[in-house]
Amino acid sequence: MSSPDEIRLSTETAELLLEALNHSARSLLQPVLEKIAEFLKVRRCAFFRIYAGDEVDIPAGVPEEEYNRSRREPISSHPDVAEVVKTNKVMLIDNPADSPLTAYFTGAIKEKGINEILYIPLSVNGKIFGVVVIDTAGEKKGFSEGEMNLCVETCGFLAEKFGFIFREA
Repeated sequence: MSSPDEIRLSTETAELLLEALNHSARSLLQPVLEKIAEFLKVRRCAFFRIYAGDEVDIPAGVPEEEYNRSRREPISSHPDVAEVVKTNKVMLIDNPADSPLTAYFTGAIKEKGINEILYIPLSVNGKIFGVVVIDTAGEKKGFSEGEMNLCVETCGFLAEKFGFIFREA
């Protein structure tokens, strides 16, 4: 039987490991998301991390100050991301201000002038561990087919190279 001190140490250790894992997510993915945003000339790009138990957080994104948070939320609070996790397919919403999947942030969509949102699932062995979300806004009205293909290929590479870090958190 574990003593209270052993249980507390175990809990503290788990919290430290989780913090280190979240730091790894930021340090690995933040520069990649910045390059994707720069290349596509978009202002917003984020990594939604998917946890067992239907939770999500956003450990990395552009702009960094808007997305760099590791607060877990129920995935149901992000129905657009939940849909991508459910289908395990790339999804493009071409009029997000009118989509029921993005109704929870319609105010931000209108305020930021978001025109399209591209969702790309990241998985290892068929298990989704994240979703990359990229918005077009302002003068950039949408994604070309070539841009979408490049994003999907880049995200496939990310999943292949970094997926082992995120498989089970």
